[in-house]
Amino acid sequence: MCLVLLTCCIQYLKDILLLYSILSLSLQYVQIRNDGSVVTEMMYRLNIAQKDRKQKQRDALHQFVLDKKQELRQQQEALILKTMDEISKRENVMQIKVITSLFLLCILCVYI
Repeated sequence: MCLVLLTCCIQYLKDILLLYSILSLSLQYVQIRNDGSVVTEMMYRLNIAQKDRKQKQRDALHQFVLDKKQELRQQQEALILKTMDEISKRENVMQIKVITSLFLLCILCVYI
């Protein structure tokens, strides 16, 4: 019984302090949410700043992922170009070897 009375008194004092703080902050922005909680201008600005910071972090992470994707694509394209260049050089060497061997064979056939 005494505990219940004490709890009610504490809740009553909290409500009085809350009303006093609302009245003392009457010059500031105060918002009352649907659940009955009070949001002061300072808390409102803090929440907006946190949301803004989170949005900037998401944007930075998104940009980092896009940059990394572009970098990997460029590396892959460079590797493909390098491989194609090596293959074309090998083909040119093979063609030169074939032409040279055919030329030498023709020269040998002429002298025989």
